[in-house]
Amino acid sequence: MDVPVRALKFTPSAKPKPSLLECAAEALVANPSASLAEVAQAAGIGRTTLHKQYATRQDLLVAVAHESLDALERAVEGAGDDLRRLVSVLIPLGARLAFLFRQPSLDAETEVMDRLAGLDVPIQRIVAAAQREGVLRTDLPDWWFVSTLYAQVYVAWESIACGRLAPLAAPDLVMTTLLSGLGGPSGGAHDGEAGRSGDAFGGESGRASGAREGEARSREGEPGRSDHGEAERSENRRHAEPAERRRAERRHEEGRHEQPRHEERREERRGDERGHGR
Repeated sequence: MDVPVRALKFTPSAKPKPSLLECAAEALVANPSASLAEVAQAAGIGRTTLHKQYATRQDLLVAVAHESLDALERAVEGAGDDLRRLVSVLIPLGARLAFLFRQPSLDAETEVMDRLAGLDVPIQRIVAAAQREGVLRTDLPDWWFVSTLYAQVYVAWESIACGRLAPLAAPDLVMTTLLSGLGGPSGGAHDGEAGRSGDAFGGESGRASGAREGEARSREGEPGRSDHGEAERSENRRHAEPAERRRAERRHEEGRHEQPRHEERREERRGDERGHGR
């Protein structure tokens, strides 16, 4: 006899349960000075259970740091040379980045600091690929792109956690900010702005980039800053010329009146000299 078997429906959870170290990272980002008891409470375990795994608070911090670096390295490696993919995989790890930068006691952990510095290398490679494709400008230093990316990733993660930003909208928002900035049409960079940035950060390449932008605008018929400056100087000279002529005419007229007076004084001195001679 066949017995009908009802199919069981499993509803997968929208998000896997975070691990102890993930909970610890988020708790320590919210409160960098959180005690072991507070971390245990945030993770939903007892303090004794936490102590069995990590005898001291510093042991826990180091463990969270290495686990965070593991997750970040996997994410960066999986992004290939795709900047947008890099942004997408880093946003969920925003708390890990914040934790690594907010714990001063980690500065003394050489291995942690070396791994954190090494994380910049593959990200700089992705930045360089985006620069070659013309997606990112080339007159700013690599470290500025990396630092800006980290900041944007954390803000996006925090905004999602607070309910201000939808997770699916976060990568677009970060990419828009990275590529277009926050300035409006009337607040954009003027001619030579890139060149001045290059003077401060990018050296000759920045100045060359600014010069190229100015030349391109001139070729396209767009007046550059230098054109405005020349026009302004010409206008000033036009207004100044009549005034200069008037001053010259006054000096000439004064000289004409002054010359007879000089002749009169000269004749008087000669008369005095003749009188003394007698």
